[in-house]
Amino acid sequence: MNKLSFFSTLLTLCACGSLEEQQTPQHFQDERAAAVHFLQPMFDTLDCEGVGIVESGEVDEHFYGVFGFADVDNSRSLSKQEYIKSIHNADPGLESFIFASIDKNGDGMLSPLEFRNHVIMAIDIADTNRNGELTETEAEMQNWRKPIQK
Repeated sequence: MNKLSFFSTLLTLCACGSLEEQQTPQHFQDERAAAVHFLQPMFDTLDCEGVGIVESGEVDEHFYGVFGFADVDNSRSLSKQEYIKSIHNADPGLESFIFASIDKNGDGMLSPLEFRNHVIMAIDIADTNRNGELTETEAEMQNWRKPIQK
């Protein structure tokens, strides 16, 4: 699989206007920013040991914790509605854009394989030091997590 295929396709589709005439969202001007945006909601689930690191090899161990949570109808695929509802504080426009980009076969559903492959690719892109580990800092989790209100 081409490492940049998702994000290249994403940006190409946007430039061509084929994703419901959407323009590239500001957050997706950079492929790394798009990968980080996608990974932030699932980072803590993938980091089930709580050590602040997600390795691409861990995806298969914890994948169904992420995918199963979103698959509320237990159909073994994700509809756009399921995907968007699974993301805390989702931006429906951005999430619809991501969904369409992950849905490689264009059937309106995300298969476990489509989703898994995208998670692994996003980890690889977001891993700035290329050591095979995505840290909380690389995933910009400080921007994702809200401070606890006292």
